[in-house]
This record gives sequence, structure tokens and C-alpha cells, in this order.
Amino acid sequence: FTAGSPAGSSYNLLRNGTSVVTGYTSGAIYNPSATTSFTYTVQAVLGACTSTSSGSVFADANNTPGAPVITSITDVSACAASGVAISYTAGSKATSHDLYKDGAPAVTGFVSGSTYVPGDTTTHTYRVRAINGTCFTNSVTQTGIDHNNTPGAPTATNDGPLYEGSTLHLYATTVSGATYAWTGPNGFTSALQNPSISNVTSAASGTYYVTATVSGCASSPGTTLVSITGGPTPPPGQVPPGSGGGSLSKSGSDIYFNWTAAKTTTCVPTTYEIYRGAIGVYYSHSILTCNTSGLTHWTNISGLSDSNSYYYLIVAANATKEGSYGMNSHNVEIPQAATACLPQDLTACTP
Repeated sequence: FTAGSPAGSSYNLLRNGTSVVTGYTSGAIYNPSATTSFTYTVQAVLGACTSTSSGSVFADANNTPGAPVITSITDVSACAASGVAISYTAGSKATSHDLYKDGAPAVTGFVSGSTYVPGDTTTHTYRVRAINGTCFTNSVTQTGIDHNNTPGAPTATNDGPLYEGSTLHLYATTVSGATYAWTGPNGFTSALQNPSISNVTSAASGTYYVTATVSGCASSPGTTLVSITGGPTPPPGQVPPGSGGGSLSKSGSDIYFNWTAAKTTTCVPTTYEIYRGAIGVYYSHSILTCNTSGLTHWTNISGLSDSNSYYYLIVAANATKEGSYGMNSHNVEIPQAATACLPQDLTACTP
């Protein structure tokens, strides 16, 4: 207020005609403790005389909105980083709401239930700010995460090319906690990680697909191309003899076998067998395994758990026949085991 003339020695503030502040100074803050309108006047005091200004009507407005409440932060899809849906109850008197992530503005004018994509799969802290003009109130913070549980595609392989009548083996790399789904030519399906198809025909040729599913999230497919050749199955042949054909090594009580593939122009094995016999009791060999799944290596778990000495024979095989056991020091065919994995085919091979 501006002072009257002559100026008063003191001034009083009146609200609706009632003095509320004695010795009031121009520009001082008065809190009416209400948001209703009142008529204010200033009274000048000089000795026993007073003079009162005309009245002015004012209200102490409070436009600060009520606090919004985040009711849910929901991952839109656990199988993809497609965002989180954030719902909230609006703050009273708010004209708009903004979304904050980790304390920084994320979305202006954010509508309850909308999806926000953080762009990663880490945990973030969210809050909603209710706004009315220059006034605002924040919600309590809540955390949320945009999961992506979809595994990477497994790598698919097979043991082909094969001939008709052979057993086809399909392989998928291990994905932790996964279930598997194979599809392929001729209506093939399987839920095994490493399925096989016996007595295949040329109808089994083509592309096979495998997906891995973890927690309900399926990967993109891995693929492998299978080739099946028509005609009779070629003989299995023989693993190259001598030290050039294979090796043994050990780790703890386990024995590791590695050997060279027996495949030639006319002989095509699809798997291998391993026989073991006691040294000093030659031709005593018996079965250790009838199928290495087409691999040229195999582990005899706890193979060194006894103190005996043994010799080993690695024999090429296909779906129906096993090949040569090799030649002895007199260049005579080593006889087949008394109990063999398969009937024997000693057809000579062309290199």
C-alpha cells in the first residue's frame, strides 16, 4: 500500500472489517489460512485519529495438485523388449501428468495405461508428476523392468549326407532350461533336443527347423539341410589303422578316444563302435559302445577305474552293418566279436 498524507505513525490490516494485523508493513505476507475471498483494507493510525483505505477483494489460491498414485507397472511381453505399461490414479486438480524415469523427464503429457519403452532390460525407477500451471506434486516411485526372455536360436546340424536305409541324427546346441521343437520334411516333428530318424528315404531330404523355448518364449529357428542319396547303403569300411587312425588320452579315471573318419569314395560309415579286450587274451574283445552318434570321438567314463590292461578296436558302422575290425600283425583280418553290435560287411573300399 502507499501511505496517506499526512502519513500514519502505524498501520493495521483489516480483513472483512476486523483487524488481523497490528503494525502492518507494506509488502508483508499475511496468511489467511483459507482459500476463500476476503475484503482487505489498510488503516492508518496517527495519534487518536485513523483513516481507512477502500477495500480490495483477494483470495489466497492453492493450485498445487494432489499426489498421483502409480497403481501398476506391467511388462507388456516377457518375450520381447516391447515396453512397460504404467497405470496411475490422477492427482486432484491436475491438468496433465508427466512420466519420469530414474529422476529424469521421460514423457510429457503421459496418459495412464500407456506403454513406455525404456530401450533396455534393466530395472528402472518411475514416478508420475501431477501438474497444474506452475504447481506440481510427485507420486511415490516404483520400479519396473522390460524383460526379454526369448533365447537365441539353437544351432542345428546333422550327420549327413546319408544313403537311404541309414539312420539320420539331428543335433541342436544346448540352451539352458529350454524345451525343443523340430519340424522338417515328410511331416517330421520331434520334441527331443537330438532326435533321429531310422531307415530314411530320399523323402527325408530337405531343411529341418528347431526352436528352443524358455519360460514360454520361443526362439527363432535354427536350420540344417539334410541330403539323402538313393540306392543301396555303401559298406561302412574301416578306420585307418595304426597311430595315424586314432589316439587315446586320459583325464582322471576317464579315457578319451579320437580317431580319423573311415569315409572313402565307396565306403560311408554313419557311426562307430568301440570294442575292448584284455591284453594277453587276444580276440577277447567285447562291446563298449555300439554307437558314437556319428562322432569321431568318445569318452569312456571311469575307464581307468580298474588296474587291468586292455586293447581297443574302433569299428566303422552304418545302420545295418559293421565294418572291419582291422588287420593283425600277420595281415589277417581280426575276427568279429563273439557278441557283435551288427552283422559284418567286409566289402573292400575304393580310396
